[in-house]
Amino acid sequence: MNLPTESRLLILCARNSIPGDKPKEINSLLSHQIKWDGFLNTAIAYGIAPLVYKSLKDKPETLVPKEVKDKLAEIYHGNVARNMYIRSELERILRVFNEKGIEVIMLKGAALAGTVYRD
Repeated sequence: MNLPTESRLLILCARNSIPGDKPKEINSLLSHQIKWDGFLNTAIAYGIAPLVYKSLKDKPETLVPKEVKDKLAEIYHGNVARNMYIRSELERILRVFNEKGIEVIMLKGAALAGTVYRD
């Protein structure tokens, strides 16, 4: 399968942590001519912009344009704020259930947030 550079870069960056030799592969892809508008639009459309930001935030502006990093940072920090609000609401709800003696099983994002994403 011969994917465009932008798609390969998104796949590599859409991770919570970058394993092994993948940073070198990312740097190699960044040395190509990237269509940044399409790259950003796709990351946003698929909801992976925060993960992409974590992967690219420390790259120099010679590899990732400042405007791209700024947009990814804006999305990332908005996501952090949203998640902090949701977490505080979840804690409030869990406290009420606990006070009423109701057992709760958390599923999906709430159950994974602390163990998979950590931040």
